[in-house]
Amino acid sequence: MINIRDAYAKYIIVLAPIAWGLNPSFMKIAYKYVNPPMMNFIRLMMAFVFFLLFLRTTNRLRQENLWKVAMDTKLLMFIFVIFQVCYSIGISMVTASITGIIFGMLPVTVLVINLVTGDEKVRGKTVVSVIMSIVGVVIIVMSGKSTGGSISFIGAALVLMAQISYGIFTVESKKKVRYHNPVVMTTVATIPSAIVFLVLSFRDLASFDYGTIPMEGWMGMVFAGVVGMGIANAIWMWGAGKIGSTRLSLYNNLNPVAALIGAFVMLGERLSPWQYFGVLVIFSAILLSQYRPKGERDNVTEI
Repeated sequence: MINIRDAYAKYIIVLAPIAWGLNPSFMKIAYKYVNPPMMNFIRLMMAFVFFLLFLRTTNRLRQENLWKVAMDTKLLMFIFVIFQVCYSIGISMVTASITGIIFGMLPVTVLVINLVTGDEKVRGKTVVSVIMSIVGVVIIVMSGKSTGGSISFIGAALVLMAQISYGIFTVESKKKVRYHNPVVMTTVATIPSAIVFLVLSFRDLASFDYGTIPMEGWMGMVFAGVVGMGIANAIWMWGAGKIGSTRLSLYNNLNPVAALIGAFVMLGERLSPWQYFGVLVIFSAILLSQYRPKGERDNVTEI
């Protein structure tokens, strides 16, 4: 029997890609006042403290041993570090809009990973969708400047690497949420990432005048840490266990929409006509990769 949480899972899951779409804009705001390594250490620590308090309040710390969870999710922790480093550096080099668009390709990435692992059959439309996605990104990157600034090829490559890393993280999470609480897993995953950024920003953390950070800078870090990194990741891993990684990735189509709206409202970013064409190519690739003939759709189990 489907419980209430299962029945409303899709309405809860939708919050994660919306938060991720808005996250680049909030991080860009924080980057105005704090350098990327230092800002990311602070946001990771905010997320870590928030979830420790949450886990203690809900008695989860008594139910699960953090060390045992860490040992059982070593691969996820390593992937999460790669994701965090590439994402935080890459986003400082490209616009918030472009970051959201590249992360909008996550459904294609997850589908490809599932094909490689044997969870999906190889289909011609998948190959075409991957090629279209790559073409769309190339068009966006090679189309010059948007009103948000120039586009760095290295920055776009780092964001793409972060997106691929998170695709692997999404697929692997499905296996682990059967045995561990997603919030516990998220809490554990922040530790090695925070250590990496601590090493990169130790001198700045010790000498920085925190009184120079205005309210909008702190708001950017709080959203990026507690909401964009913490709550959204926990919801996403919980969703992977509820509906599977391939179906879950469909919800990420909201990511670029939220990113474009957030970047326009908060940062005044706009794309060039050719870049909008690149977005259209990527969205077409996503739709193609997720298209199923009527006979196949009838065989898909829905919540």
